[in-house]
Amino acid sequence: MNYFSTLGLIKEPFSNSPDPEFFFESNEHKAALIRLLVEIRLRRGLSVILGDVGVGKTTLSRKLFQVLKERTDILFYMILDPTAQSEEIFLESLVRAFNLQDQLSGSPSILDYKEIIKKHLFQKGVEENKTVVLVVDEAQKLNEASLEVLRVLLNYETNDYKLLQLVLFSQMELLPKIKEIKNFFDRIVLKYVINPLDEPETRELINFRLHQSGFNTALKLFTDEAVSEIQRYSQGYPRRINLICHNALRNLVTSNKTVVDGALIRDCAQCCLIMDKQSSDERLLKIIESSGDSWKPQASVVARKKLFGHPVDFKFNLATAKNIFSHIKFNLAKINAGLIGLGVLLTLIFAITLLTGPVISKSNAAYFTAADSAAVVKFLTTGQAQGLMRKNIGSESLKRNFFLPASFKSEGISAQESATLMDDLKDYKLVGIIWSANPEVMIENGKDGRTYTLKKGESFNDQFKVKDISRNSAILEVNLNSGTRDYELR
Repeated sequence: MNYFSTLGLIKEPFSNSPDPEFFFESNEHKAALIRLLVEIRLRRGLSVILGDVGVGKTTLSRKLFQVLKERTDILFYMILDPTAQSEEIFLESLVRAFNLQDQLSGSPSILDYKEIIKKHLFQKGVEENKTVVLVVDEAQKLNEASLEVLRVLLNYETNDYKLLQLVLFSQMELLPKIKEIKNFFDRIVLKYVINPLDEPETRELINFRLHQSGFNTALKLFTDEAVSEIQRYSQGYPRRINLICHNALRNLVTSNKTVVDGALIRDCAQCCLIMDKQSSDERLLKIIESSGDSWKPQASVVARKKLFGHPVDFKFNLATAKNIFSHIKFNLAKINAGLIGLGVLLTLIFAITLLTGPVISKSNAAYFTAADSAAVVKFLTTGQAQGLMRKNIGSESLKRNFFLPASFKSEGISAQESATLMDDLKDYKLVGIIWSANPEVMIENGKDGRTYTLKKGESFNDQFKVKDISRNSAILEVNLNSGTRDYELR
């Protein structure tokens, strides 16, 4: 008997398989899905969904497939692993994805592959007036040759729409790669960064999965303390949440407890985090060691030294492990002292900002709140879809991916100047923040679809300058006739 049967469940609640029936519509996942459906309905071309490992991108792609598969006017194709060593191999994988291999004979050339794909897109998109959707999962694995193939396919279009609707689901590693390919990056019509869940959403995710598995959610299987501990250890990443909850339920069955409490989560999570930490270190070194010509052969050794204090290998022996752990303790003492000093400094900065800081907008726009995401594609005409964004923007949510300024302090600003400012700002929205030692903010102009990727101090449109960047907002310095004003974009 499975452990979940012992708990009265009909199926495993916390499997990490991307089952669309277990797709939890968090605010960000729901907004991403609806925006994808709108772009596909309008047949605008290239959409990119970004997110860290385990944030729910693959499950979102399966949900998209589930929503679209019943539509007779939409052809849905998916590539799960786009790894290809050459242009020819990638074209061959596209031919197989489109089920066109039977139309080729002998030993087809690259030109043959391109021609058969082009013919297929024109036949389905123009002659049969169908929407062709290609989803590429794990798109960070695409190399430059494969990206060029996709760029060429996006050139096939009528006067009104693109013949191929391409959706890339990728980790953040794809972003710097495509930023170097300007004629590909400029074709992106939707860029969306999925962030981890907050604690209320983590609680909702756990209850939703238990409900889908047949549990009576009127009862409480996870205590509030347990949920808080899950959030603390998982940092809101759905894959980690599932792993911790799976281990917690498995241990619950073998213990004398009737509910999952904080102590049980701590026992399970420590094991999970050790496993996750090891895989993260290995992944970091893999990225460093495969980073192209800009890295010298000794770069990975230097990176290891920065990580562990000296150039160690992941195949540790006992003596090496003792040296490393003793060195880590030494470093942790210094880090602890540094963090205390940093905390004091940040507290002072925050206090000063409260007293003399920039003028901040008092409200932000909401993400989409359409009730049935499937209905967006099924029932909307093109004209209705174009008006959906304006219709469904609210004013209460603090989500950053839809932004429409609603208020602005007017000290020293004339009514005419204030109205002009609001008209200029309403078309800009924050679509992503690339967080690093030197963070960048992605701001999209709704009028022309252009996206600016900017660092602190950089300007755009001669009127706006990025003054500061935080993890979930950016401060813009706006040039006015009466001087400059600060404005927060979330």
